[in-house]
Amino acid sequence: MRADRMKMRASLARIHADARHMPLTQLSLETAAFIAELERVAISLPGMTDIGKRDELTKVCEAGFELSGKLDDGTPAAGEFEDAITGLGIMQASDSELLEAIVGVAQSALALLTARDGRADGAL
Repeated sequence: MRADRMKMRASLARIHADARHMPLTQLSLETAAFIAELERVAISLPGMTDIGKRDELTKVCEAGFELSGKLDDGTPAAGEFEDAITGLGIMQASDSELLEAIVGVAQSALALLTARDGRADGAL
């Protein structure tokens, strides 16, 4: 179980590093900050009470929906990001399942930002 948590945290740290290395734009900065917040929540999960977890997940989901509104470009990736945030917000699960969902939200945010950035640069 502990090894799974360490693996998920490492995945989240890699996603955060990838987000920080995106071309510098307001959206890339906001996405990196959002992923950093997800990372902070993920690290704090084991010591939180159920109420604390719910409060932190509510805050991070609100921030995610705000970011989603800025990143939304009508593509399937935008819908997947919103679905991931919604799923995390209503999830009542073990710490390891919550951590897996947090990693999924972070991956989805980075994928959406990468797709947007690629289209903006004419790469897609």
